[in-house]
Amino acid sequence: MRALLVVAAVLAFPAAAHAGVVGLEGTQIVFRAEPGERLELRADGSVSDIQYFHAEGVRPGPGCERVEDDEVSCRPDGVTGVTIFGGDQADRVSTRVPLPLTLALGAGNDDFSVVGATVTVDAGPGNDVGGVAGSRVSIVGGEGDDTLSLERSGRTVGPFVLDGGAGDDDLSLPSTEMVRSGPLAPVSITCGDGADRWSAGPRDVLGEGCAAHVAGITAKTVSRAFQEGALTAPASGSIAFKRRSGASRTPGATIARGVFTAQPGPLRVSLERTAAGTRWLRRTPHLPVFVTIRTRTGDDRGVVTFRSKVG
Repeated sequence: MRALLVVAAVLAFPAAAHAGVVGLEGTQIVFRAEPGERLELRADGSVSDIQYFHAEGVRPGPGCERVEDDEVSCRPDGVTGVTIFGGDQADRVSTRVPLPLTLALGAGNDDFSVVGATVTVDAGPGNDVGGVAGSRVSIVGGEGDDTLSLERSGRTVGPFVLDGGAGDDDLSLPSTEMVRSGPLAPVSITCGDGADRWSAGPRDVLGEGCAAHVAGITAKTVSRAFQEGALTAPASGSIAFKRRSGASRTPGATIARGVFTAQPGPLRVSLERTAAGTRWLRRTPHLPVFVTIRTRTGDDRGVVTFRSKVG
């Protein structure tokens, strides 16, 4: 069975001559947006022998043919991937394709949402907002204040890269340790210059420009006399245990909490038990919990969340 790709593109402005061209270039199906147009593009994949592109104003390129006024078909023989080039305006792109995808958005405050397998995104300059779910993912935000998320889907393979670039970025890994109990392939996070915020799991790798984090967390059990891992740089922050119930991703009552200001090295924090924590720990001494460690270094902030139980 071969992949069927359905792409819908609608300009956000009234009546434009062309949204772009889709055609075969070597072994890639390539969509190229017209310059000067603000593009809204939707791409969907399923299974068939022919790949169809539905888009107002989109023209067929080599290897493709027009089926109807707003439909172009391309046979997938020998095709190894899909490449989408956005324009130079504030584009909006949403895709769900089975083939390896490369998304190059260019300049502008772009918005993107991608579900796939192997995905590479270059968001380009601008204040971009977007997220990707896949099994091999690289997202580079470029210059600007970006809000980017990466979700490891299915049986995670990797590698995974999340790079905010220059600017005040917000970088997150949805459901990192709130849903899955097994280990996840690590994400390499680069924050770059600017006042950045990141959220990650204990196995993810924090790089240049990111707030200090606690490395070497074992995650199996925790204690109110917190002695997990080592702080990578001077930082202030807080630690909280919240009740965890079964497979729920929603944290319950706060069990214990504490604050710290510390130098690099082993982190030692004494947490105070809450009234709710006293009640729950009397019933269940080895209570399952979500552990959240917040750190701050200058204008940069980070959050690590993981599953554990009180030891």
